[in-house]
Amino acid sequence: MKKIIVIDDEQAICDVICLILGLDGYTVQSFPTGEALLDRFKNEFHPPDVFILDYHLAGMNGLQLCRMLKEKEGTSVVPVIMVSGTPDIAPILLTGGADFFLEKPFELNDMLRIIKRCTVSNREAPE
Repeated sequence: MKKIIVIDDEQAICDVICLILGLDGYTVQSFPTGEALLDRFKNEFHPPDVFILDYHLAGMNGLQLCRMLKEKEGTSVVPVIMVSGTPDIAPILLTGGADFFLEKPFELNDMLRIIKRCTVSNREAPE
């Protein structure tokens, strides 16, 4: 089963994303801040197949967290989907290390399409 980690400080958004992804067959774990996720690194941590990061987080913002994840061995190749309600920030996030950007509010089908694209391994991809 594919694992997704969601980092968003809005609990309602986390709940909806976790519910939808869970119904679509993913294992989902959420964290309210980047620091909470990094605390998990101190213990046993198994990288997910995809990170979904909100840009506006308390403390460390999503772009800072994205850069840290892209520099860490074990998470550097994990796709990062950044989400934000600030549309003009997309180029900054994409050049800063994010693999995809979704503008809030986004269609859940768009999110699912991007996640499916991220989680298809080379052996599963059509030739």
